[in-house]
Amino acid sequence: MSLIETVKTIKSIHIEDLILIKIGKFIYAYGKDACIISYLFNYRIKLIENNIYVCAFPNNNVNKIIATLEQRKINYKILDKRRNM
Repeated sequence: MSLIETVKTIKSIHIEDLILIKIGKFIYAYGKDACIISYLFNYRIKLIENNIYVCAFPNNNVNKIIATLEQRKINYKILDKRRNM
């Protein structure tokens, strides 16, 4: 199963949550979640395939991201590709 398919499956279960995936030294968001991260934090967004967007930020920014998401009462899940997927 590709990463995109895995994200779609997780998103179908956790519809209300923002799904963030840790891959190496970066954390990625896909689809609508990427648009939300891009809007909130002014990160670049990239179209990768078939209208699927991706947005990434370094691990060292995760505390700032989490604090803002919690302040705005946005549910999120951070998954580590090496452990959870």
